[in-house]
Amino acid sequence: MTSMIGSLNLFGASGPNLSRHPEISGSIKTLRDLDSEDNARKSIAQLEHIKYEYERNLAVMVRVLTGNPKQSDLSVKERQFIGSKTDFYMSRAESLKAVIMEKKDTRDVEQTRRRNSDIARERARKNSLQEETRHRMSDAKEEERRRGGGDRRGSGSSAGFEPTVVATNSPRRKSFTDSHVADKINSNHSHSHRP
Repeated sequence: MTSMIGSLNLFGASGPNLSRHPEISGSIKTLRDLDSEDNARKSIAQLEHIKYEYERNLAVMVRVLTGNPKQSDLSVKERQFIGSKTDFYMSRAESLKAVIMEKKDTRDVEQTRRRNSDIARERARKNSLQEETRHRMSDAKEEERRRGGGDRRGSGSSAGFEPTVVATNSPRRKSFTDSHVADKINSNHSHSHRP
């Protein structure tokens, strides 16, 4: 963004003519232009670029003030002027950093809010799926139980089937109890008819 200024006095009657030092003149002009922009509406990426340009052009001016041999012919007045501009734009650079930090904090808060909202929404979705799965399993068990009961009832005569009876001509075998009782009766009967 540094440019040749020619013989133009950027600073009016109150400032020195630095046109013979285009690098310094260009840096001050760039900083002035950057400072006139409406940074409030810019994105963080745009502000980061502006901050980079601030730092790059301020570095040029600091290099001049620390006695770079290329600018050894600067007068005391010119050095004082460049120093005052350097101080001014350094403070503006700090303000710009504060704007960037505030925007980043706002962005981080918003991202955290969205992330928490997404997490809550995902948790609710999983809970809903788990609840639906429980209902389905419960319904399936109930259906299985109901069908199982129906099969058991269906195996009897109520389902239209009569139990099979196997007929046999053989006399029923007397059990031990039946034989014993019959013997007792016969014994009593025979005693009662004695003369």
